[in-house]
Amino acid sequence: MGWRTTLRTNAKQKVQDYADANPTLLLAVYRSRPASFTTVPCAYIGAIRVQHLHTAGVRQTTAEVDVVLIASVVDNIEAEQDQDTVADALVEDFTADPHVFGSNTIQEPARSETLDVDVGDVSYHGTVITLGRVAIQEGRV
Repeated sequence: MGWRTTLRTNAKQKVQDYADANPTLLLAVYRSRPASFTTVPCAYIGAIRVQHLHTAGVRQTTAEVDVVLIASVVDNIEAEQDQDTVADALVEDFTADPHVFGSNTIQEPARSETLDVDVGDVSYHGTVITLGRVAIQEGRV
């Protein structure tokens, strides 16, 4: 399994573990953005940005992984409050597990931001949690 696959798989599993423990707050978790948001609230693994640095035979790779949370329609105050609860809890869960992507890696939640996601005529409230400084080093050390 490649590193990007590991990042996506392990991030999804971490979010799925939260969803399993909180089935009313997060109804579905996807490996990537679904074609439509028929089940909300949901989460999916969004962009994975990778940067490589090669020095003297050693490759240092750092990445950022976006976990995207989607609530119901934007004007639903209760849905927004639930989403804030889920976002805060997931930041805590990822903070408590710096090696979620493997024993030879380290990560930390770097930032989170809210956004509105428009799908057709429907606007959904969303939150993006960016797991940053995911790092791995390979090669001759």
